Amino acid sequence: MKKQRRKFSAQQKVKMLRQHLVKKVPISEVCDRNGIGPTQFYQWQKVFFENGTAAFEKAANGRKDSQAKKLENKISHMQTKLSHKDEVIAEIMACIGSIGIGHTLIFLTLFSRYPCDGTVSLREAVCIRFS
Repeated sequence: MKKQRRKFSAQQKVKMLRQHLVKKVPISEVCDRNGIGPTQFYQWQKVFFENGTAAFEKAANGRKDSQAKKLENKISHMQTKLSHKDEVIAEIMACIGSIGIGHTLIFLTLFSRYPCDGTVSLREAVCIRFS
């Protein structure tokens, strides 16, 4: 029966390297505990030291890492959605004010049947119901 290939996360690899480098645990013991060979450990250590300078360098040309860019894009998208929702709420309030209190319930029922998902705009829904 063949052994399944194990995959270790970056955090797990660093934890193993730290056990040897900081806590002075012998490599043989670290490898035995984690079920890896010493060759694998030394490969990880080599990669770790080759890329270690990245932790101290700023991104070239002031560029941010990909995770920071993704988060900034997500924030921008959410701010756009929020401003759109604010506009829709203001439009609803204006319509409710112009319709009168008696029609408010009808309007709100209509609004729940025509969600703002791009298929029917709020103005179109109001025109459909009150025209």
